[in-house]
Amino acid sequence: MRAGRARRLRVVAMIAGVAVLVLAAVAGPLASVATDRYYLPRVILWRDADVGDHRRFPSRKVSAAPSPIVYRSPPDGGGQDPRLQTVPFGNDDPATERELTELLASSGTSAFLVLHDAELSYERYFDGYDRELTLTSFSVAKSFVSALVGIAIAEGHINGVDDPITDYLPELRDRDPGLSSVTIRHLLTMSSGIRYDKGGAPWSADDTRTYYETELRRLALSVEMEGEPGTAFEYNNYHPLLLGLILERSTGVPVARYLEDKLCQPLGAEGDGSSSLDSEESGINGRAVDFAKFGGLYLQGGTWQGRQVVTQTWVDESTRVDAIGDPARNYQYFWWVGDGGHFSARGNHRQYMFVAPDKDLVIVRFGSGYGPDGRSAAWMAVFEAIAARFDPAGAASPLGG
Repeated sequence: MRAGRARRLRVVAMIAGVAVLVLAAVAGPLASVATDRYYLPRVILWRDADVGDHRRFPSRKVSAAPSPIVYRSPPDGGGQDPRLQTVPFGNDDPATERELTELLASSGTSAFLVLHDAELSYERYFDGYDRELTLTSFSVAKSFVSALVGIAIAEGHINGVDDPITDYLPELRDRDPGLSSVTIRHLLTMSSGIRYDKGGAPWSADDTRTYYETELRRLALSVEMEGEPGTAFEYNNYHPLLLGLILERSTGVPVARYLEDKLCQPLGAEGDGSSSLDSEESGINGRAVDFAKFGGLYLQGGTWQGRQVVTQTWVDESTRVDAIGDPARNYQYFWWVGDGGHFSARGNHRQYMFVAPDKDLVIVRFGSGYGPDGRSAAWMAVFEAIAARFDPAGAASPLGG
């Protein structure tokens, strides 16, 4: 009896094991098909956005430059530079000094670079990352979109920032006549008055829809008005989608191709990047060192290797506090602007590109964690503390930085 029961149990276990293997073999491809085609499976299976999302989304390749600019990494990654050994940080006492490398290693940081005077002063990678690996930028990509709008204006594809968006997306007039009063400037300053619902169920919130929707063109063209344009700041992820459509229609090429031709290749990108997409561009992925070059472009007023890639006027307009929107938020053309003329691009999970023109300094931080204490202000304090230790732009550095 016992031997027979044991055999039956072994047979049941074998059948169950085979069933699990079959289900796994079927479920994997089904899940892949579902997330390729449908919105809700993405929300359910992928859940919160994470730094590996560039491997999930369909994407369009953004090629490296034929003759890339390759920065030399500093000795010991820059850890011996006295300006970069410690930073002031403490939850209770902001004067507390903490070792920079230890802070980065314990805060979910993947890459941290300091570019000063066109040379790397610090370059460290963590959690298995290195210079050649691709990183997800999240909303840092918005600042690239802003630059492309400026280039499209300089090239005559777009007349100017005060053009109504319906000049380029006329079907919006029929959807909501109020959209005719929204300009490109309103999109760039997050002051359009377009409805944006951050509450409700996770699958219906606009933060989720503008990230996971599989038909982003259709979604962008479904917007409707809620407030008066130019009167209030509201961070709205429909804005970059609409600007992507405007760029595509005005230039006649996909945004990824325009990005490649007008920014990545002129800047000498070391590695191939990608633009995450479904039916519209929704993110830019690449090497941290190539993001630092974009910061360097704005550091130099839009000039790179003797070439005016973005006009000085556009750089100035993009990085100053403007009367449109809410000046208290210090937000301009998809850039966050701080005191002393410093500005930054910021993305989810605390992705940063910090630019201090007065110090000829760019700091790039990418990571999977929000550290040091979850607050954006804590990271900005770290960047400002580092910037304060560098000589003014143009001054001779005793360390050769």
